[in-house]
Amino acid sequence: MQFNIFHFIKYLFKKLKEKDKIYYKGIYAVTSGTYLGSFFVFMNIDKDEKIIIDRIYDILNFPDNKIIRINGSIINDGIKNKILELVGILPKDVYIECQNQYNYHKKKEKNESNS
Repeated sequence: MQFNIFHFIKYLFKKLKEKDKIYYKGIYAVTSGTYLGSFFVFMNIDKDEKIIIDRIYDILNFPDNKIIRINGSIINDGIKNKILELVGILPKDVYIECQNQYNYHKKKEKNESNS
C-alpha cells in the first residue's frame, strides 16, 4: 500500500512542475513585475489547460480582489521564467468563493460600462 502512495505523490509533484499548463483551481504567486506579491487564480479555464498564446485570460488578483486580463503569451513567459509560480491547488469551497468574487466583479464591470 505504501508503495502505491509513494508513486502517487511522485506523480503529483511531476504534474505540478509541468511548465506549459495552467492548473484548474491553481493559485499562482507573482514573484516580480507590476503585480509582485500578488496571487493569481485563473478563471474560466478547462481542467489543466495548455496555455493558448493568443487567448486573453481572466485572472482574479489577490489581495486586490480585482479581475485583470492578460495575454497567453505573457502568461507563458511568466511561467517559463518563474515569475508565476504555482503555490498549490485550491480546495473546492475556496475556489467556489473565488468564482463568486469573479462573477460579482464581472457583473459590476458590465453595469459600469452600461452607465
